[in-house]
Amino acid sequence: MMQEERLRGVIQLLQANPSNYRAFGPYWWSIKRILKEHYNQDVLYALGPQDEPETRAILAKLWPAEESRWEAALNHYVEKTVHGEAQDRYSALPDGSPYEVHDQDFGPAE
Repeated sequence: MMQEERLRGVIQLLQANPSNYRAFGPYWWSIKRILKEHYNQDVLYALGPQDEPETRAILAKLWPAEESRWEAALNHYVEKTVHGEAQDRYSALPDGSPYEVHDQDFGPAE
């Protein structure tokens, strides 16, 4: 039940402002994969084929359980939002390496 509420919350967040996906940084790809398991492009047009399996694999090594990756993604989102960086596509991987998120399913980079 909690998962469903979270999924709906993220969908509503993205429907209200699609560029909010950037606040998830490298975790976006795990979030997107989970969303695609429960929703289709009729709900959110950007649930298309774009993916970064390499980035997802890095995160899956650190957080093997889906719930753990979900928590890490939400924490990343909160941190970026609190610091006023929600729309910034630049972020970092857990090891501190710079990371730029761009999902072509949302359109061209700005």
